[in-house]
Amino acid sequence: DEFFLFVTAPTGSGKTDSWAVPALSGNLGVVMALYPTNALAEDQFRMLTSLRDHLRSQTTIEFVTSKTLGIMRDRASTRMTRGDILEDLFRTMYRVGSGIIVTNPDIFIYAIKNYYYNKYLSSVLKDFVTTVVFDEFHLYDLRQRDLILFILHDLLSSGSAGMRKFIFLS
Repeated sequence: DEFFLFVTAPTGSGKTDSWAVPALSGNLGVVMALYPTNALAEDQFRMLTSLRDHLRSQTTIEFVTSKTLGIMRDRASTRMTRGDILEDLFRTMYRVGSGIIVTNPDIFIYAIKNYYYNKYLSSVLKDFVTTVVFDEFHLYDLRQRDLILFILHDLLSSGSAGMRKFIFLS
């Protein structure tokens, strides 16, 4: 299954629930939910965690920024890069069949373009993440929008990525 879904609706109308409920039910696989700012991503992380608890879902939700990756790296028992930490998150979620990473577009771009010091991260991201949500897409800056559209073109042209579900909310 592959699809592009575009949802435009007023604030508070349930756009986030349109993807979050299926994701928390395990029906969307591993999801990357991208928000234009870390503050908005953190707010949505809290909302998703509350929704998960309400639904009694076992789906893992992680809030990922450069700072949180650094904290996770510092807590690791072995020497790891931020890319290693992110790869481990994807692999762990893939093994259980679902999970949500709430982050910003830069983390997505850096991971897929191999800007982290991890030679496997890009392919793990492409193979293990099945759904990408671009929430509040109208608030992304021009650089973010251009890079994301370029990356999506590359992903779809290659035909080799498992990433086939794209949800744009605005």
